Amino acid sequence: GLALFVGYFQIGLTILGGAASLALLNLPVLTRVAEEAIRAVPQELRAAAYALGSTKFQCIRKVVLPASLNGIITGISLVAGRAYGESAVIILTAGTSTSGEMWDLNLFSPGSTLAVHLWYVQSEAIVADAREIADKAAAVLVFVVLLLNLLLR
Repeated sequence: GLALFVGYFQIGLTILGGAASLALLNLPVLTRVAEEAIRAVPQELRAAAYALGSTKFQCIRKVVLPASLNGIITGISLVAGRAYGESAVIILTAGTSTSGEMWDLNLFSPGSTLAVHLWYVQSEAIVADAREIADKAAAVLVFVVLLLNLLLR
């Protein structure tokens, strides 16, 4: 991500560079999980769909994808949890600071995640209550991951 997005494409340390790097990092895992979920659909279901006269596209759309949806959603939740906890990729491609604005939706501004903020507060902070800030950031990170998992369930 650092060599490709920050260096070659000259995106810089931005939210867009971090997001693209995380997507590139997690895409093989998601692809593999989705492939296994689709392969786990019994061949008898496909054969039954073909026996009823469906085309290949209809079989995939109406039989295979609905039957494999639980496995695909599980893969999405695993990849999302992995992306939320990732800090090294974000440090190298999005930076360790934010723009300072409350709602900065510019993809070309520097950004940070809760995991990076937690690391930064624990290692570099010079304020007296750094431990309390880190504890609260960790609690928010755990809460967000749990909330995401509950929503996906």
